[in-house]
Amino acid sequence: MPKSPNSRQYELYGKGGKLDRFGKYDQSSPDDMDESEFTVPKRRRAERLNGTRVDDAPKAPKIEKTPIAGAMEDSPDNVPDDEINDEIEDCRSDEEALGLIKKSRQKSACEYAMLLVASRSYTEKGLRDKLESKEKYTADEIEDAVAYVKKFGYINDLRLAENSLPKLALRLWGKKKICYYLRSKGISADVVAALDFSDIDFYENCKLLALKNRQKPREKLIRLLLNAGFSSDEVNYAISEVGENALS
Repeated sequence: MPKSPNSRQYELYGKGGKLDRFGKYDQSSPDDMDESEFTVPKRRRAERLNGTRVDDAPKAPKIEKTPIAGAMEDSPDNVPDDEINDEIEDCRSDEEALGLIKKSRQKSACEYAMLLVASRSYTEKGLRDKLESKEKYTADEIEDAVAYVKKFGYINDLRLAENSLPKLALRLWGKKKICYYLRSKGISADVVAALDFSDIDFYENCKLLALKNRQKPREKLIRLLLNAGFSSDEVNYAISEVGENALS
């Protein structure tokens, strides 16, 4: 018994199609096929399945870009004004960003410097060395931070040196050793030269140091007093006050 075409075959080839003896649908369209039943979408679908469909609208030929034409299209003269303005705005934004970063780093250096001087006293050189040891700030940022702290009076080498004199004198140091110590801490020679040592009795201090070390031989005691920064006059006074009998 011949098989009837299925709905797919009927959709593709209409009601006039036939099945061959192998049960396959005859794809040839009969002469009496009603073209009205074979609608345009169905026909295009059938042509697509058979591989015979051709696109209705032909594609435009591809125009290859010549080197000259490409160079002209990419030339700066052909760049739209909007893109140029955007590049200018980007440059301005970069400059503003760099300025903000610089201000932020300067502020960070100043805040760190203020934190340091709040915890202890620093000389100008000592504060600068401390900021450099951080290895975070540039030379300009460090100088700005030092100047910022000095502006508020938190760094004053002369005042710091004057306040240190009584403590150094209690160590029984002579004037020379005190000056050398202050210079090693970064206090300038001009500041050291401006110090007032009139309140310190170096003769008496030299005598006290000699009495503390009177068990030493004379030559070693004199060398000790000179190394402590006392002058030759102060050392001679101390030796005479201690007495020859006290020295071995």
